[in-house]
Amino acid sequence: MFNKASREEAAKANGISTRFIMEDLDRSIHAIEMNVLNEMEASSLYSSYLFSTPSSDQNLMYSLVKRLRVLQTDSELIDQSICTVIRINQC
Repeated sequence: MFNKASREEAAKANGISTRFIMEDLDRSIHAIEMNVLNEMEASSLYSSYLFSTPSSDQNLMYSLVKRLRVLQTDSELIDQSICTVIRINQC
């Protein structure tokens, strides 16, 4: 009887912590999405890149990469995700 109650309580605790982690991850992803959208709206670099020809100005590309790296370093979740993908691809 005690073991069954203990397992049920552990299952409830796991469910609560899983729900908390999922909600926290969802909030983080939403915040990242808003940061990216705000960045794209604030900077004309993105539209210049999207509507340029493939052989266009290299300075535009370097400037864009620099802005994207700032977004990456500002978000720990993006940085960790990139590291995870790199590790998976190296296996």
